[in-house]
Amino acid sequence: MQALKGRVAAITGAGSGIGRGMAMAFAREGMKLAVMDIDLSAAEAVAQEARGAGAEAMALACDVSSRAEVRGAADRIFDRFGAVHVLCNNAGVTLFKKVAHMTDADWDWMLGVDFMGIVYGYQAFVPRMVAQGAGGHIVNTASGAGVIPDVVEDHTAYAASKAAAVALAVNLRLELARENIGVSALCPGMVRTRILEAGRARPAKFGGPSGEAEQVPGMADPMHDAMDPEEVGRIVVRGIRENRKYIFTHPQGRGRVTEYYQRMLEDFD
Repeated sequence: MQALKGRVAAITGAGSGIGRGMAMAFAREGMKLAVMDIDLSAAEAVAQEARGAGAEAMALACDVSSRAEVRGAADRIFDRFGAVHVLCNNAGVTLFKKVAHMTDADWDWMLGVDFMGIVYGYQAFVPRMVAQGAGGHIVNTASGAGVIPDVVEDHTAYAASKAAAVALAVNLRLELARENIGVSALCPGMVRTRILEAGRARPAKFGGPSGEAEQVPGMADPMHDAMDPEEVGRIVVRGIRENRKYIFTHPQGRGRVTEYYQRMLEDFD
């Protein structure tokens, strides 16, 4: 998908972090934006910032763990813009907790946002993107943990959901190729976001908010040298234009991926 100017992008989890980075990158490309976030005030702030960059933008409150909210947001976006050409299933949360200590609410929250949030995005947007016949692109924000799931301890639920996000993207890519709709799995390394504070917006149905930031095992300062989200946005724009199956943000991760799959190949004996 080469031409972005005048096209419409819908982004979940766009009130901060990578979602905001993508929104601003798209705004600079002349796209129209639907900025979705569970925090409406955060979504409106990003939409206003995008308007300042010359883009037409709307803000919507959307909890992606709710099928009804995602469908309602899609209805409003199509009513406003008449089409969606780029869908970014970006909203995500994280939790560092041993499986033996995970509660039902923990599992439901993690999978409800990081996995089912993508499924609901597909259900709400993909049939209409196909029907409009104008091509397009879909980006699932996964993680390096979705490709190498055993990097950090106590991160099992997150790694599982992000591996699922990768699988959803690369298989849907096969299905939508004939529709001229590309699909990419975005697999970032450490990016300067607020994901370690994701519990601040944890809905009551999943146990309610937490004021404590997640602690990454073995990392005193996990955001040290983290990538700027706006750089991720620029990388995503390039990945869409090149119709990449995977969009990696950190080239230095190549060696770790090679090592991981080499270990896998060694088990074929």
